[in-house]
Amino acid sequence: MKTNHAATQSRRRYRARRAAGICTQCGHAQAEPGRPMCQACRLMTNEATRKYQRKHRIVAVVLNLCTQCCQRERMPATKWCGVCAEAHTERQRAIREARRAQGRCARCGGSQPCEACRAVYRERNRRYRARLRARGLGRTA
Repeated sequence: MKTNHAATQSRRRYRARRAAGICTQCGHAQAEPGRPMCQACRLMTNEATRKYQRKHRIVAVVLNLCTQCCQRERMPATKWCGVCAEAHTERQRAIREARRAQGRCARCGGSQPCEACRAVYRERNRRYRARLRARGLGRTA
């Protein structure tokens, strides 16, 4: 079996730098606590990632692909395919359930009861009921 010598060296260098607590990107500065990179390299990497993702999403929209995975055609009137939308829904459901189990607001994760979120829900429900009444479907009293 042939191994890629450069890739092996890169992995070794990364592990050694990480163990020493220095930046895994530049190898000069001290890494931030709990992170593999110094702040300068982290900011630079984050910006490069954002630019790539922005370009990637534009291409996906033009090709009518899911902006999350860029592999499948997106559903009508949405930006995601069915698989990614379902996965997102499941992640959000798990987050809400975990927050409820901890006694926190399911929407924002703040203290329970969260008055700001209650106000949002009340306004949303008020508009929904108004739309129903306008169509003659809601209660009239």
